[in-house]
Amino acid sequence: MRAAHARRAVASSVHEHAEKDDRQGAEYTRLAGQLADKERRLREKDETIAGLRQQIQKQGKQLRAAGRDTEMLAEVPTVFADPVRQFRYEVEQLWLWSVPEAERDEQPLAAFQLGRDWLTSVEEIELVDRRKILDVTVEVLAGRAADSTARRLRRMRSSDGGDSGPRVRGDGAVAWRCDLKQGTASAPRLMHWRLPDGTIELGRVAAHDDTQLR
Repeated sequence: MRAAHARRAVASSVHEHAEKDDRQGAEYTRLAGQLADKERRLREKDETIAGLRQQIQKQGKQLRAAGRDTEMLAEVPTVFADPVRQFRYEVEQLWLWSVPEAERDEQPLAAFQLGRDWLTSVEEIELVDRRKILDVTVEVLAGRAADSTARRLRRMRSSDGGDSGPRVRGDGAVAWRCDLKQGTASAPRLMHWRLPDGTIELGRVAAHDDTQLR
């Protein structure tokens, strides 16, 4: 009798412990689920906050760009009879207008010169006005065009073939071009040379299919 009673006591104790373990396991599972849910919500909040920050940064850039565009609506006055000196003056003024003083060390205006066909092409092209040409010129010279998807700055090829190498002049200058307008595959281009010493020689502005550059 005592042995049977002892066995029942042991079985009852094991059963109680099993039920207790089951309750503890269920509680652990519930708490773990709550923790995982809270962690998921925190990640979603963090992602939402990160997304909002990116939107704010993007809108800030757009507002700053809009502010620069508004400022550039004012025309730079003609102060030189020499067209070369006048164009250089306009470029320098627009750089000062469009780049905040605190950012000018990071976006310095590169040394530049005007190629033999530059001013003629600026005057003759009908697809884009002078102010837009000046705007994009400043982007190129200040290094902003390299980071702009609207400009699509890229090297020119030595021929129309896609596998040809870059176009290089006898003095080692490399030909580059970028879009003057955004949103059209046939947009006019700004073409220029990058000399070995870093100087930029503005070459021509021309229609999309016109790739002549001296």
